[in-house]
Amino acid sequence: MKKPIMVMIPLMISLCMTACGKVMPIEKARNMTAEELSKKLDYIPSSDIYDVWGEPYGHPENSITDLFEAENEIIAVSYDPKDRVSDIRKLFWCEGRYVRGKSSDIVLLEQNGYIEAAAVSGEESSFGSFENGDRIRILVECIAESYPCQAKAYKAELTQKGSYDDLDKEQMDSLRELGWIE
Repeated sequence: MKKPIMVMIPLMISLCMTACGKVMPIEKARNMTAEELSKKLDYIPSSDIYDVWGEPYGHPENSITDLFEAENEIIAVSYDPKDRVSDIRKLFWCEGRYVRGKSSDIVLLEQNGYIEAAAVSGEESSFGSFENGDRIRILVECIAESYPCQAKAYKAELTQKGSYDDLDKEQMDSLRELGWIE
């Protein structure tokens, strides 16, 4: 009679860990920092995340990261080889005009009434279909304050077709002087 009890104890502990709120609703996760989320969800299996947060919004190409949408914010959850949470990042969308640079892709971000250039890295296929002047939005964790700014894009989407005529002339002249574009 002891064997069934020995089998049931690990199962009950596992159910309690999930049921006792180890994975909080995504609305609560939205109000936490990435560090707080990492501490709460460290090593939790992806299936437990899916059970509470639902199916992910998407995946960056060639990645073991799920993107979950929480209002205007995206929570990126990465997994280790055993499919347990290993890293959590909070991401946000930026929008601007695309420019194909000599050695990197550039997005002219429109912020606070002025235009800021950001060199963007990501999967090559993320930017391959865009033309100069297209309005795109990129999903980033942060934008480094340098000139041009630097950002890693987890995802890039076309929001409106554009042309070279849609690009800010002063910014283009500045990028040309710096050797970023031809």
